[in-house]
Amino acid sequence: MLSGALMFAALLLQPVRAAEFWVASDGVAGNPGTRAAPLPSVADGLRKARELRRLSGAPMENPVRIVVRGGTYRLTSPLLVRPEDSGTESSPTIIETASAERPVLSGGVAVQNWRKPMEAIVGLPAAAQGQA
Repeated sequence: MLSGALMFAALLLQPVRAAEFWVASDGVAGNPGTRAAPLPSVADGLRKARELRRLSGAPMENPVRIVVRGGTYRLTSPLLVRPEDSGTESSPTIIETASAERPVLSGGVAVQNWRKPMEAIVGLPAAAQGQA
């Protein structure tokens, strides 16, 4: 009986780790978001954090971390961060980069087959005509 009580006490004294969802540019939708099986986007990490908080049933007491690996993440729509995504004072949502990595969130679109126009463009102000 005493050993069971000691084991229970030891479990209570263990540091509680924050929930962590990993994101990598080669991540796959539907992955659990672990370091070994990361999610493909920050939006997916936020979705997992929302789901975790909604299903936990009780207020969380530790941060929820979204760890973003290096690489370029193409944003095809705005990254929507809702008020509830910030979490609480005792359990904030933290979006951070993985150690020594430099992720890039890019909404840019590559323009292909661009050329400087040789003819006048109707409706373009005279001062802009012929400018690159």
